Amino acid sequence: MELVQAVRCWVNSRSRMTSLVFAIATLIGCGQNAADQDGGTIGILRFGTETVGDICVVVHKQDASGFQQIGYGTTLASGTFSLVTTGGAEPLVLEPGEYAFTLESLGPQIPFPAEFLSPEKSPLKATWSDESSLIDLEAPEKLISGL
Repeated sequence: MELVQAVRCWVNSRSRMTSLVFAIATLIGCGQNAADQDGGTIGILRFGTETVGDICVVVHKQDASGFQQIGYGTTLASGTFSLVTTGGAEPLVLEPGEYAFTLESLGPQIPFPAEFLSPEKSPLKATWSDESSLIDLEAPEKLISGL
């Protein structure tokens, strides 16, 4: 089940090359659920005061050419996630910089607005520093009101 969730997350991602790389990595045994990967940067996604499991949180690092997808995490029911690299093979520890996060629903079908699907438009942004210890993301509670 976890492998299916990870594959769905990557297949639905905006980068076709990343999807291809992930599919190849999965075939050779590298794909796994981010929540099972120890050592990656930890985060939490809240919808107001609520949390939802099975949300793929995709992380994009901003550089001179725009945003580059570098990894993802899958939320547990508590809203927590641990980042893994693109392909899911290794934990992803964020370096200092600017990041945007996009969302994809793996479990409950949540029709996220377009702004939550594009790193350029996403309101979920963070500046990471050497002192940072947790990615704290908050989306509007109304996004999950039908669950």
